[in-house]
Amino acid sequence: MSWKTVAVLSALALSGCVTTNTNYRPVAIDISEPPLGQVVSAEVGGTMLKQGRYTEHDAIFLPGTVKVGVIGT
Repeated sequence: MSWKTVAVLSALALSGCVTTNTNYRPVAIDISEPPLGQVVSAEVGGTMLKQGRYTEHDAIFLPGTVKVGVIGT
């Protein structure tokens, strides 16, 4: 086998290990505060309204240092 063939086969083998899970969808939440028609008062610097959308993503909390194979420090 030539080195090019080995390189291509290695790249194909490794790319299968790093594919992502495509069925994950983060949750998008719309914000509209206060509701329409409600009278709001605020002091200087206070928040009068919130409008928009935010997205919640899953995450993993790691409470300490994690070493990953040879490259971990």
